[in-house]
Amino acid sequence: MEQPKVYNTEEELIKWLEYDLEKQRIDISKNRNISPDDVKCEELFLHIGNKNFKSIEKIEINFEFDFSAIIKKINIKNNEIYYKVNCASLIFNRMVDFSDKKHNNKIVFYNELKFDNSNFNEIAYFVNISFEKNANFSNTLFNKRTYFNNIVFNCIVYFRSISIYQIEFGNIIIKENFNLSIMNEKENFNLSIMNEKENDKVLIFKNIKFENEKSNLNIFNIDMKINKFYLNNTIINGIVNIKNAEVETADFNGSVINGGWVNPVKFKVHNFANRESALFLKNEAYARNNIIDALEYKAKEIELHKKELINKPNKTLKDFGDIFSIYLSSLYSDNGLNWVKSFLCTILFSILFFTMSYNISCIPIFTIAFISILYVLLYNKNILNHIFVSAIIYIIVSIVFSFIYFEGYNNIDYVIKELFSFIAPTNFSQILYNKEYSSYIYDCKSNIKIICFIEIVFKGILYFLGKIAFWYGSVQTVQAFRKFSKKE
Repeated sequence: MEQPKVYNTEEELIKWLEYDLEKQRIDISKNRNISPDDVKCEELFLHIGNKNFKSIEKIEINFEFDFSAIIKKINIKNNEIYYKVNCASLIFNRMVDFSDKKHNNKIVFYNELKFDNSNFNEIAYFVNISFEKNANFSNTLFNKRTYFNNIVFNCIVYFRSISIYQIEFGNIIIKENFNLSIMNEKENFNLSIMNEKENDKVLIFKNIKFENEKSNLNIFNIDMKINKFYLNNTIINGIVNIKNAEVETADFNGSVINGGWVNPVKFKVHNFANRESALFLKNEAYARNNIIDALEYKAKEIELHKKELINKPNKTLKDFGDIFSIYLSSLYSDNGLNWVKSFLCTILFSILFFTMSYNISCIPIFTIAFISILYVLLYNKNILNHIFVSAIIYIIVSIVFSFIYFEGYNNIDYVIKELFSFIAPTNFSQILYNKEYSSYIYDCKSNIKIICFIEIVFKGILYFLGKIAFWYGSVQTVQAFRKFSKKE
């Protein structure tokens, strides 16, 4: 009897398994001159997958695969499998269930298990299972949601170069090494029949237990961008290695490092699901003196704290102050990461306030620029470039406007002198009233006293705001410049 290339019913598969197991017993007994009954189960293969390991041809299963029901029909008792299980090079076109839902009993694989080079084209469940020997799921395509729950890995397990849609590992106990890497399905498009609309790649680890401090969870060489990565509610007393992975959103909520450690290498996280997740990686980076990554995580933590404050009901005055402070820190220096940007902002905003205080007639121009900034703020998430461009354009236009209609180009040396006096951190001579030397702040063209009074008040306020902007920017520049020498 040849192994079928397609199983359309459970009965066809059972018929093949019974035949193949019996043939293996007879062949082994002849070679060893023993009775077939003396052949141990550990010596036999349960060839559900292709019996020829060298063949690249895959076998299709076109029925709902209930592993517990199948093993009972071939007289395997108590869900204890001593056979070597070969599920390699299979295409599961219907739901797959490796669990004993009816009796809620654990399935124990005492021998090696091979699932490599298989396709799961529908939802798959691996629930309440103990793997006692090596388990290999390498080069496998999980094209629908896949669940590994209540699993004990008392062996080395491989999930190398797999392709996923959404895969969840929950209530997992790791005794030795758990190795996972994910390939880009575009490089293997001829093997995958994944629905192109289902673009979210989700990798979930929750309630993971490490048998000891030498137990490893290795997530290596993920060649595709993971949309959502979860490592939740896990006490890490082993080792978690994450290497060469890019994640859109990471969530470490509920996980605690207790005697173990997390080692992220080239682990790029675009966003964190919550502030606790950024705090988790930040603290671990500081603990290992990884200042560079710690600063990145700290900046993201601050941004998430700002979102928490914005969404907080019944905000206090302190909350509003913190929100404003984080906005400024983000605008000036990317929360302490970019000293060049901070330096440019210090000069830019100082000049901005100087031009307004130098000539109050520039206020309408500023108002137009400010309204345009608010418009972009409401309709464009990335406003920083627009803010800088608007501010620079405003400064150029306002200075030209001032020179042409009020001072003339003959006084440009006077304007530059006043500008340098303005940005000098300890020079406050311009705000001091002196009859012999009239500062531009007290220079009023109008003969109406109330107009001059209002103009002087506005100039004075803008003058002090400019000084504050300069001092704030100076502090931000120094802090960002010294970022690598700071410690948590």
